Amino acid sequence: MVQEFLETGRVFLPPTAVLATALVLLAFLPQVCGLALDNVPSARRKRSGWPCLAYKAPACRP
Repeated sequence: MVQEFLETGRVFLPPTAVLATALVLLAFLPQVCGLALDNVPSARRKRSGWPCLAYKAPACRP
């Protein structure tokens, strides 16, 4: 279909072009969702951090 469009500048089967576009979009949807869901735990870990680092260290006594 792409070769046909490049040669003639026309698409003779528009429903096929729409179907191909929809399939490509549906193929990327799970990848985008996977990336978003993969970043949730790491962002939560970064946000919580190490709560113990908020306290000052005790002073050293020689």
